[in-house]
Amino acid sequence: MNAMLNAAMQKGLLRAIDAQFADQLARLFAEADPIAMLSAAWVSRRLGDGHVCLDLVAGVPWLDAPDQGRTPDLVQWKSALSDAGFVGGPGETQALILDGSRLYLQRYWEYEQTLAARLRTRATRIEDIDLVQLKSGLERLFDSSAPQPDWQKIAAATAVLHRFTVISGGPGTGKTHTLAAILALLIEQAETAGQSLRIGLAAPTGKAAARIAESLETARQRLKLAPSIRDALPTDAGTLHRLLGLHPVRSQPRYGAERPLPIDVLVIDEASMVDLPLMAKTVAALPDHARLILLGDKDQLASVEAGNVLADICNDGGDRPVSPELAVQFRQLGIALPSAERPQPALADSIVQLRHSYRFAAGGEIARLAEAVNRADSDAIDNILAAPGTSVQFLSNADRPGLLQRIVDAYRPLCEATHIDDALGALKRFRVLTALRRGPDGVEHLNARIEQAMHRVLRIPASTAQPWYRGRPIMITRNAPDLNLFNGDIGLCWNDHHKPDRLGVAFPTADGDLRWLSPQRLPQHETVFAMTVHKSQGSEFDQVMLVLGEIANPVTTRELIYTGITRARHRITLIASDAALKSGIDTRTQRGGGLMDRCWT
Repeated sequence: MNAMLNAAMQKGLLRAIDAQFADQLARLFAEADPIAMLSAAWVSRRLGDGHVCLDLVAGVPWLDAPDQGRTPDLVQWKSALSDAGFVGGPGETQALILDGSRLYLQRYWEYEQTLAARLRTRATRIEDIDLVQLKSGLERLFDSSAPQPDWQKIAAATAVLHRFTVISGGPGTGKTHTLAAILALLIEQAETAGQSLRIGLAAPTGKAAARIAESLETARQRLKLAPSIRDALPTDAGTLHRLLGLHPVRSQPRYGAERPLPIDVLVIDEASMVDLPLMAKTVAALPDHARLILLGDKDQLASVEAGNVLADICNDGGDRPVSPELAVQFRQLGIALPSAERPQPALADSIVQLRHSYRFAAGGEIARLAEAVNRADSDAIDNILAAPGTSVQFLSNADRPGLLQRIVDAYRPLCEATHIDDALGALKRFRVLTALRRGPDGVEHLNARIEQAMHRVLRIPASTAQPWYRGRPIMITRNAPDLNLFNGDIGLCWNDHHKPDRLGVAFPTADGDLRWLSPQRLPQHETVFAMTVHKSQGSEFDQVMLVLGEIANPVTTRELIYTGITRARHRITLIASDAALKSGIDTRTQRGGGLMDRCWT
């Protein structure tokens, strides 16, 4: 193995798989320049960190360390890559693709460029829309007294008029209500044309899919709809993996470009959680005529795997004026928006940002804190955290001795519940969130400490403590399609409804029922008094305790803090040192990739 690669691996700068990838290429291409070998390893490492490519302009920071030499200049670097037998240009078939100054694994270059091309093609207006009927529907479904401009109404009109729409908004901005109205308007248009509409509702996780189905059902009951329209709205949602027919042992999905989905409208909720490969496969599987609607919050955490797809697609599109052509159509619908004076990228008309939160009271502390974090407004954050209030609390290191007792007190209603429904209700009201899995402030350590304390509250002697006890919350960490359990699903150990003398695990279903399973049948799982912010996406709790830790770390970013804060409906407690909080707010999620450029230029 190349000595430089081996040294980097020993220092933890590269993983074994990164060095092995480069070493395999070196065996196939013995004459390749060491710079090219290093580049191959670093592309692999960057992919493992969520980056789609290696930007040569940014370089390889650790190469500039005193004992490593220096990053090659751009001309020398590109020359070494061009001469390597395993690096090709756009459209070529090689292990790596050099596109401008970006170096990709080939399949990720293909994911990125095909996704961008398909989205640009799809971002067109649909001509055969009955504008009179649409105007009537918009006036019926949206309150004329709402603050203007009414971004929910604008989002609905945009989605009916376009083949591709992104609706981004923070918690409580009405994304699901807007979606229900959009689907009702589309069904009305289809009925008038004598057609039926095949609608798919999907999300990246089973938990998120169940939640959007539940929220859409609530919105459906609230809207003023004709019975035929209400009955035609979808009631079920599934994961994107299930929709596409993706399976761990099959390399190709059931549906794709050669075999499109039998669908007319596809809605993807929690789109910020969808990584680049999954989004590329999903869009490739859509028939040309189908509408695609993405819902999410562009300011939330990026996907766990490679890419920052929703944020890259949105760019600043929600803040741009609309095209003159769309402005004319909007005026026919009773919507007044300024139009752009210069030509805009086609995607600009497809992005809508919902701005008003209906969950938090106007000017509420949680909303103001989330907005201040998004702006990195240190003065506003300090003022909110220092002011006495009931919705936001900041605890510093000096308050840590009482932290465990605070958590136990918050979970006491779970311990005192006598019925499973009450216990599940208590579990949904409070959660501890953290940035890390390991370390003193990580999920593993916090769960162990909380569980020990809960044993004392539940009067379970340490000598007889068993893994399973009444009141233990667990989270599934590995998909088990045969059991209809998916990564992120949460259940509660309780006396089995069917066999009260035995413990079972109850999982809430989308229809409000409970599904019981024996603990022995469960796939991989873990206790979940505390969970990572990543795992909390798509969930909401009345109260959240967000533990950021004493020491700044690169995982704690502005997006992570914003996501953690916005999981709370009524109260957020931040546990952090001043340094860790400031460092996190100043750190943005930066993921290498070219999707934004490909979509917007």
